[in-house]
Amino acid sequence: MEAAFMSVFIIILIIITAYVPVLSIMGTALLPIPITVLYLRQDFKTTISCIIVSIILTCFVINPITAITAALDYAIVGLTLGYCIKSEKSSYFTLIALILSGILSTILTLLFTIWLIEKKSIMDFLNSFFITTSQYMKESLELT
Repeated sequence: MEAAFMSVFIIILIIITAYVPVLSIMGTALLPIPITVLYLRQDFKTTISCIIVSIILTCFVINPITAITAALDYAIVGLTLGYCIKSEKSSYFTLIALILSGILSTILTLLFTIWLIEKKSIMDFLNSFFITTSQYMKESLELT
């Protein structure tokens, strides 16, 4: 029952974050909290199932890309914070773990976006990026 409530709460926060630009910063800060609370009160399996249900229901309400990128962004950070608090890790360990999980979630979101939206492999994307950058550099040098 608690997992269902948290799932609905997560969906509401994702909708607010997606549709109300002024509140998106607040939503970004608040979204890992329900995941952390659920991890502290329940176990890992229940939290993961809540995240999956939230992704599926958000796919119906908004769109699949927003749902999956939101899950990558907030679930990793929320699970990391919940683990650190439940395991009574030091504040330094928690801070480093949250920084690393934030970096990991950003990289995974970027990779997912490149793979799904651009429909390219990472190497193709990087190759086209470097080719375009070198072309712009050559053109700017020719102008001077």
